[in-house]
Amino acid sequence: MRTRRLPTRVAGASCLSTSCAPWWIFATGGLLPDRTILIDVPVEVGLARKSAAETTRWEAHFDRAFHERVRAGYLSFAAADPARWVVVDGTAPADDVFAALWDVLLDMPGLGPRLAR
Repeated sequence: MRTRRLPTRVAGASCLSTSCAPWWIFATGGLLPDRTILIDVPVEVGLARKSAAETTRWEAHFDRAFHERVRAGYLSFAAADPARWVVVDGTAPADDVFAALWDVLLDMPGLGPRLAR
C-alpha cells in the first residue's frame, strides 16, 4: 500500500496507526520510501481548493470530521518518523512551496548530487 493511502484508510476509518501497522508492513514486505513529503494545508483550505466537479460519489459522503482525522493521521505519521517524513506548508506561496520541495530533493542522498549539477 502506498504511503499516501495510509492515513485515509487508517485515520479516516478510525483505526489507530499502531494497531494497523502490522498489516501494511506485511503487505509491503517492510519496504518504506526513503522520503515522504507531506504538503500540509488546513482542511478548509484543501476543501476550498477542490472543485465540486472533482468530487466523486465516494468522496461526497466524507464530512469535515473525516478530513480532520485524515489530516491528523498524516501529521501523526510525520511526527512519528521525522527522519523520513518532511512536512511542507501548503498555504505558503507556490514559489515557496516549490523551493521547499526542491530543498528536500537536494538533501536526498543519491538524488541531490544529480539534481545539483
